[in-house]
Amino acid sequence: MTGRPLRLPTLMACFWLAIVCIPPFVTQADDNIYSELSLEALMKINVISASKKAEPRLSSPVNMVIITRQDIRDRGYTELSEIFDDLPGMDISRSYGSSYFKNYMRGFRSYSGSYYLLLIDGIEFNNLYNHDEWIMTAFPISNIDHIEIVYGPSSSIYGVNALMGVVNIITERQLKNGARINGYINSGFQNDINADLTVAYRQKDFGIRISGRVEHFELRDRIDSESYEWTRDRYYTSRE
Repeated sequence: MTGRPLRLPTLMACFWLAIVCIPPFVTQADDNIYSELSLEALMKINVISASKKAEPRLSSPVNMVIITRQDIRDRGYTELSEIFDDLPGMDISRSYGSSYFKNYMRGFRSYSGSYYLLLIDGIEFNNLYNHDEWIMTAFPISNIDHIEIVYGPSSSIYGVNALMGVVNIITERQLKNGARINGYINSGFQNDINADLTVAYRQKDFGIRISGRVEHFELRDRIDSESYEWTRDRYYTSRE
């Protein structure tokens, strides 16, 4: 017996059910504490991507850019690859084809794969076959605390695949007592739906956090279908 795949309305219903079922003491995610700190205090914030251990930003021996949770909100990112649009030294193209997007870091171009590491809490998520990072478009962004981008060779720490640098996504680790919800649901002109939600609950020594992401759109509504060979109208209108 095989299970039936969940359809979009079912998935959206699950998101709304999670929102409705949260107790009345739900709070939205706390405002970003970084915005209230002085420059000196900001430089003392611990980072971990430079040497795989917590150390003050000022003592870190690498060139690093930090994107906070508040930055993600303020800039309106809806999926993770969009951070490359605003980062220095990145050259990104979006073909929406078999590779969806391609990003070149620090001017180093390659036909296949990427020469930088994609990490989540220090765990590598690059594709094992060709080392691409396309999977990052499917990561929920509602559970991100901040992102650390290390520029420059980091092979001595992370191995040969970190030739150009490291992108380390740090998720929110601390759970406060009670329940909380963080996320968004967007709907566009052409029935595009994008939902990203994190639900967390803690009571004394028990805690749970669930994150999910649903994205539904028609690819040909986002691009000029005649600009790409595999999306030309004749392939969809003629089945002979």
